[in-house]
Amino acid sequence: MTSEPLYSKDNEKLRDYEKKLTFVNEYSGLRRKITFDLLYEIHLIHVDILGRLASFATDWERDMHFLLLGLYNLEKQNKIEKLLSFKNKDEVDSIFKYTPEKSMVVKFKAALNIDINKKTLEWLCSYNCKESLGNVINVRNALAHLNHMTQISYKSKNDKYKCKYQKSIIDLLARVSKLLNYDLKRKNSVTRVLKELLKKYHINLSLYQKSDYEYELYTKEDCKCNHKRPSIESENIVHLKDVKIGGSKKGITIPAKDELFVKCIEKLLNFSYNETEDKKSAK
Repeated sequence: MTSEPLYSKDNEKLRDYEKKLTFVNEYSGLRRKITFDLLYEIHLIHVDILGRLASFATDWERDMHFLLLGLYNLEKQNKIEKLLSFKNKDEVDSIFKYTPEKSMVVKFKAALNIDINKKTLEWLCSYNCKESLGNVINVRNALAHLNHMTQISYKSKNDKYKCKYQKSIIDLLARVSKLLNYDLKRKNSVTRVLKELLKKYHINLSLYQKSDYEYELYTKEDCKCNHKRPSIESENIVHLKDVKIGGSKKGITIPAKDELFVKCIEKLLNFSYNETEDKKSAK
């Protein structure tokens, strides 16, 4: 038996309830700021995002290891023509084996310096990417070492202002997509994973794609000009779903997160040091 929706005869009480609900929601938001719960939740989101991006880097390492081993074994069985320069299996394994002297990226790039390896791997892994595989794999260290959290910059010896700056999380998404270019399904999952992750924290994310490997966020200010939906919005919580208020409105809608939290998530995803800021801080 289905229950009929309730129609209130006393909308004044419901409006009063709505005001009190809004007041409690505002109070909860202020309390979260004072107790640093808001800051702690932003930190959790940051850790979750970087952890997920690091797992994509791990996926890439595993796939490259198996790809090189697979090609090497097929060559030894004379099932394909020679596509790689490796003389034995240990040479392949040594690229992905940890050594304090050389990072995995350095060893992988050394293998790419050999023409036959470069031709094969760029054809398989960065096809239609419009960027060399050597440049594409540079992001691996930033992901694996969670560099966005520490914002490590690498100073030039000749120019104290010339640095290699960490990319924003939005830029990292684009670079991860390039890194996973060889696997269309996983490449397309990069943005979906971020949306699902933010959904856990009651944040809706709408990314706008500038090109195959570029994304951008639209703030409320941007949307006034281009008439698009803001990229980051709070989910709404509906109270008294079955109660009709004022003859048309059904239920009381309260945002799950306040405006400040939404702006903080925008800044988190877009944040990156730039050379101008570094010069200012040096002065």
